[in-house]
Amino acid sequence: MNYGDIGRVEDCFTPWIWIFMGCGKLKYAAEMRRYLENVHFRFSAGLKYVLPLQISKLELKTIVRKAIRMNILKNPTGKKGRFRAIDWIVEHNNLYTKVSKSTAIASNAM
Repeated sequence: MNYGDIGRVEDCFTPWIWIFMGCGKLKYAAEMRRYLENVHFRFSAGLKYVLPLQISKLELKTIVRKAIRMNILKNPTGKKGRFRAIDWIVEHNNLYTKVSKSTAIASNAM
C-alpha cells in the first residue's frame, strides 16, 4: 500500500473479508465486499447515461474503473513510499478540525 499498488491491495481484501467476518466485524467485511463488487461489476452499469462520448462501452468501463481505483490511495507528502488510504487522510483532517475547534472554544471561554 505504501507504494500505491492498488491491485495488490485489492488482492488482500478477500482474506481480510474472511478475517473480519471471523472476528465479528461484519460491517467492515460487508463494505470491503461491496467495494470489490461495485468497482468490478456495478459501477460500469450506470454509465450509459454519461455524456455521449465517441468511445465504446468497454473503453468507458475501463476508464471509470481505473479512475475509481487510482483514487483510493493518495500520497499527501509526495515522497516515495508514502501512500495512504483516503480514509486515513480524511480522519487525519478531522483530527485537526476537532483540535482547532476545541482550542477556539477553550480560548473563548477564558
